[in-house]
Amino acid sequence: MTRTAINYWIDAVSLLVMVGLAATGGVIHFVLPAGSGHFATLFGWNRHEFGDLHFYLAVAAVALLAVHVLLHWTWICCVTAKMAGRSAPSQTAQTLWGLALLLAVTLFLGGGLYWATTAVQQTEDGRGGHGRGRHRELTQQSRVLSGKNHHCHCPGNRVGLLVPQHSGLTRRTCPTIG
Repeated sequence: MTRTAINYWIDAVSLLVMVGLAATGGVIHFVLPAGSGHFATLFGWNRHEFGDLHFYLAVAAVALLAVHVLLHWTWICCVTAKMAGRSAPSQTAQTLWGLALLLAVTLFLGGGLYWATTAVQQTEDGRGGHGRGRHRELTQQSRVLSGKNHHCHCPGNRVGLLVPQHSGLTRRTCPTIG
């Protein structure tokens, strides 16, 4: 296979992966938003399964980008040297700069992931964030409980679900009820 054919196929697969990333990101953000969890599905997949696919597409995109840069490394080095007013670097210099860039990116990604694992904090109740899952429970309870309903405007309730106004449980979790 010629170098041109290899570049073509790497770029074509990269395009498909990027379209897949955009599509799964759109589904996760707009179609199956936070709080939908295992309750809503699209084509039999819930939000978390789309998230897994999105992650693996991102890994593939990074790998394809690395191959793309590798295939164009000589061009990148020559254009960078020309823009800096220097002559084209030797093959040894190109190799050393490539290894330095690879090491820097690896340390940045690996160090960032390590830092993130050490910075994770548990919430007080251990249940996670303030998503719409709790509001879904309250909404289901409101169908059973009698009393007046209102639209909850808590920060975690982006859709303004109806919750029971006179429920003691709701008073603790919804500051807009008074």
